[in-house]
Order: sequence, then C-alpha cells, then structure tokens
Amino acid sequence: MATPRLSTIRVDREAIGRGAIRLLGQHMDGETAVQQLEVGVKMVEGETVSTVV
Repeated sequence: MATPRLSTIRVDREAIGRGAIRLLGQHMDGETAVQQLEVGVKMVEGETVSTVV
C-alpha cells in the first residue's frame, strides 16, 4: 500500500494474551508484586531497511 514498502515488526500477540491472563489471575488471587512481561518480536523487512553491516 505504501511505496517503498515499509519495514515493520511482528509481535507474538498470543504470548501477550497468555501473559495478560496469567497476570490477571495472579492479581485476582491477591498478588500485588510488580511484574514484567517480555515477548519476542520478528523483523519483517520491507524496502526501508538496509541489511548491509
């Protein structure tokens, strides 16, 4: 749809959903500790990224 084709990242949305459900369950059980959820991303190269190192 765009010229040049834009680069983007793909996020594991299922992992985010699973983590959110787990954190919600823990919160409902009374846990109040601050937690961090890390999920991986994947680069989807378009024409706006150079792969030259």
